[in-house]
Amino acid sequence: MKIYLILEKFLIIIKFEEGFIIALTKIDKKDLYPIILACILLFLSISCQNMLIPSYAAIQEEFNIPEALIAIPDAFFVLVSAGFALIWGYYTDRVN
Repeated sequence: MKIYLILEKFLIIIKFEEGFIIALTKIDKKDLYPIILACILLFLSISCQNMLIPSYAAIQEEFNIPEALIAIPDAFFVLVSAGFALIWGYYTDRVN
């Protein structure tokens, strides 16, 4: 049994191989904007983190800091991200 997921004009449709079609939900444009914004923000966050790692050698040379201290900004970033993920997860579970 094959299942196809079709997105047609903000309407999610599941089509089975046997010919059954189920329309799951209709998504309005106003409901799609927060999803697009979240995807853009996630892309920027991951891009910023990935641009920092290749520049470690230049940062270490410029500021004359030991290699052990170069990971402190990354550790802080991960801890703050984890804290906000917990808060955001709790908030989104409780609020509709």
